[in-house]
Amino acid sequence: MDFFASQDHARKQTRWLVALYVFTVVLIILSIYGVVAYSYTHYIGGAGRHEVVVGWWFPDIFLWTTVGVLVIVVGASAFKISSLNDGGASVAKALGGTRVSPDTRDADERKLMNVVEEMSIASGVPMPQVYVLEGEAGINAFAAGYTIHDAAIAVTRGCIETLNRDELQGVIAHEFSHILNGDMRLNIRLIGVLFGILVIAIVGREMMSSIRFRSRDKEGNGLAIALLVGGLAIMIIGYIGVFFARLIQCAISRQREFLADASAVQFTRYPDGIGGALIKIGAHSSGSQITHSHAEESSHMYFANGVSALFSTHPPLDIRIRAVLPQWDGKFEVRASSAKKREASAKKESAQGVSKIPLQKNTTELFSGFGALNDSSLLVAQNLLCSVSDPMKDILRNREGAEAFVLVLLLEHDSALREKQFVQIKTTGGNELLERVQHVWESAYGMTLEQRLPMLEIAVSALESENSSSQTILTLAQKLAEVDGVISPFEFCLLRIVRLALKGRSKLSKSSREFSAKEFEKSFSVAASFVTRLGCKDESKCSDILNTALKKIPLFVDSIRYLPTSAENGLSALDEALDAIATASFVMRKQFLQLVMNIIQQDGKVTIAESEFFRAFACGLDCPVAPVISR
Repeated sequence: MDFFASQDHARKQTRWLVALYVFTVVLIILSIYGVVAYSYTHYIGGAGRHEVVVGWWFPDIFLWTTVGVLVIVVGASAFKISSLNDGGASVAKALGGTRVSPDTRDADERKLMNVVEEMSIASGVPMPQVYVLEGEAGINAFAAGYTIHDAAIAVTRGCIETLNRDELQGVIAHEFSHILNGDMRLNIRLIGVLFGILVIAIVGREMMSSIRFRSRDKEGNGLAIALLVGGLAIMIIGYIGVFFARLIQCAISRQREFLADASAVQFTRYPDGIGGALIKIGAHSSGSQITHSHAEESSHMYFANGVSALFSTHPPLDIRIRAVLPQWDGKFEVRASSAKKREASAKKESAQGVSKIPLQKNTTELFSGFGALNDSSLLVAQNLLCSVSDPMKDILRNREGAEAFVLVLLLEHDSALREKQFVQIKTTGGNELLERVQHVWESAYGMTLEQRLPMLEIAVSALESENSSSQTILTLAQKLAEVDGVISPFEFCLLRIVRLALKGRSKLSKSSREFSAKEFEKSFSVAASFVTRLGCKDESKCSDILNTALKKIPLFVDSIRYLPTSAENGLSALDEALDAIATASFVMRKQFLQLVMNIIQQDGKVTIAESEFFRAFACGLDCPVAPVISR
């Protein structure tokens, strides 16, 4: 799967959706104008004056009809989308979701969290928030959000209680495919579109309910009849608009579901997983139904059909099953589990250890890791998690332990510098925080370069953006990183990851822009200059190194220049630059990341530290990269 091609395809689908949305709104305006003009000529214009109003073109009526429809439809769509401003968590909560604590002890929830952790590490996607739709007996799930940084995955209680681990893994892999394919942002916009058009029908219904007839007031009765006819017509027009909007919803959803199913099989290399989940849906008494009152407006996001409707948002179950299990006998019967055989195979693979997985050494191989959904990445993730002790993982999944772990990763090897850091920790957080940091430091001692970034991603998922102590940790982390006067590549990446986890993308732009490279000239130059300085301590040579790397990327030759170290080009400027670049088109971001790789491998090799820096750097631009493991 080509990550950047998938993102561009999703953006093109968004344009198609916008075009259809505009076309639908225009038809609604024309239809409602016709209703209003008819009511005016027959019931209002001549009522009480024995006059006949002739004609169909009334500029004032057309103007106010257009303004009224636009205000209602566009305003309602914007309101609905803004109500989901916090990303996936907003959608999950709107459907009654309860967030699963990262350190949950519930057996089914722990199974779910373990699977999501594996998928997160394997794909390079930051650990999403996880929700359970309590009281929902059907087997279903969905992923929602604007970007990989505000994504959430929700599953029904029936899903985690009915499916075994392999089947649950297939479902979660399907949802991660939606995250990586750029489907989430499109899905949230679809919710807004449907709601905006539905409001027209609601307005028509309210017009009808406001009618009051008076026996002797002919003029008033004329207005009442106009409201009755107009309200009924507008309500019908609104529901017809909703009907066609549902068709759009179904058309977009169906084709994306086949891609997500195929990606899940590619990710797990185990078609019986997702296939078994689909078969259990067919055999289950509640199927995949979601009973929440708002279930229909989000139906296009689900793993399987969540509501009964005239048009299905998903392909038929039997067609989806045969696509992944061609030998299926057509019976919706729970299949004998092959979990023991698969578990034995997994243990054999795990016993080989992470050392058997080669380091991705060149740009082509690293670029193939963008949004990678493959079994090798999943095996890497499983091995990484197995290589970390259970007590250490318990620390990472707890907010207080996660906060301490973030600080531990910034502790210096030099004892004198480390003592200065301990003083800063005690000054900011007191003895309690210092003792926690020292305890976690002892537990994390010996953690390898390969383990640090994936474990950090798990830890930051336990941080709470609303919690004042987590915000304090971010400020303290920056102080610890600056204690030696130099910000290393890993320190910068850590600070960037924690900042995004706590502030999220909800405060930043949620869409990419098609501007030229010139529009981002300053941002590209700040970021490229920073990367150049990381590998070259002699600033007099930095400009030549950057210019050499630029020769291979014609897009940026005239828009990027080396910027010497200055107060204006510090870490805060770099953060702002990366926030800006994250709004550029995916094509432009791909070219920029290619430039970053050209700079990194000027010496002809890519180390683990450089690979992990590149992964964190790319992830900060919403371009996740699969993990890299050394020999």
